[in-house]
Amino acid sequence: MTPGSLRTVETPAEEQQRLKRGYRAFLGDPRNCSTPEAAAMFLDKLWRRQLLSAAATADLLDFMDAQRKPRHLRAAACRQAL
Repeated sequence: MTPGSLRTVETPAEEQQRLKRGYRAFLGDPRNCSTPEAAAMFLDKLWRRQLLSAAATADLLDFMDAQRKPRHLRAAACRQAL
């Protein structure tokens, strides 16, 4: 193996801390925001298949639809990560 290719094993607590750091960084990035109007425009264009290839659109819509199922990440779970 080459240096840097070794994977370290995280404890569950270390993994949780790493995930929290990443989530905080995501929320703190000013590029991760939108207006309601821009979000609605994006969803409308996505639904009309004006943004991506047909396959990519289908994949993204399927992914988004799956988030409505009972196993999706709820806002309360996100707040607990902070």
